Amino acid sequence: MISTAAAMTCPTYATSPHPPSEPRASTIGLRPPHQRFKDLPPPRPDHSYVRRPEKSKGRLVYTLWRWRMWFEGTFALTVMETWERWVVCTFFAILIGLFLVSLALLPYHILRMQKRAVYYIWGGFDSDEKLRQWISNITAAGNT
Repeated sequence: MISTAAAMTCPTYATSPHPPSEPRASTIGLRPPHQRFKDLPPPRPDHSYVRRPEKSKGRLVYTLWRWRMWFEGTFALTVMETWERWVVCTFFAILIGLFLVSLALLPYHILRMQKRAVYYIWGGFDSDEKLRQWISNITAAGNT
């Protein structure tokens, strides 16, 4: 039989000698936490990419994840919408591409500026020979 304390707190138990076999609708939400949300779809947007990768994935994956988190945190990409992120990343990709192209073309431009400077200082197109003679004279005079 049910104790008198249980009968006083729960009117269902007071009228029935046996507890109900099916839970009532009001007690369905009181399931354990691991059972409450297993039938729900994953939340949107899915932020699983911000979680730290497992150690089994390797050090390179962890380093790339850290770099990505640093980049997104520095430029506030986490608070932007998808199209805003694309605009910012496209801008930086173009900027980095222009920088790399300028590095690739830098030796050519330095050589061209050197030839033009020699032309303006000594005149003529055979100025390279004059520059080499002048440099050798300076180094020879410095050695004596």
